[in-house]
Amino acid sequence: MYDLRLQGRVHRRGLTRPSAPIALAAEKAAKIAYGSSAVVIPRNPASGPDYLFTKRLGMESIWTGSGPPSAYSHAHAPNEYTTTEDFINGIRYIASIIDCYASMR
Repeated sequence: MYDLRLQGRVHRRGLTRPSAPIALAAEKAAKIAYGSSAVVIPRNPASGPDYLFTKRLGMESIWTGSGPPSAYSHAHAPNEYTTTEDFINGIRYIASIIDCYASMR
């Protein structure tokens, strides 16, 4: 049996509306780069301090990937991989987010 004690700072959650301009830009960019709609997960279980952007700086924030949209890519695993086509599409996706977001401002 283990006695587990958590130490350190607990970060508050950050939250950006799915209708926020940056989220809409990412959705539009997915259609441009991949030809399909983005998968929107409103609550990210990742450990990054997103609240620093959303709460302290008052900015809208999204977390998105640019890797292959396949469960077989083994993202963040020792045997993670990508293809040249997926790499190029990922670049196209990120560039499209920037372009779409800039055109909304």
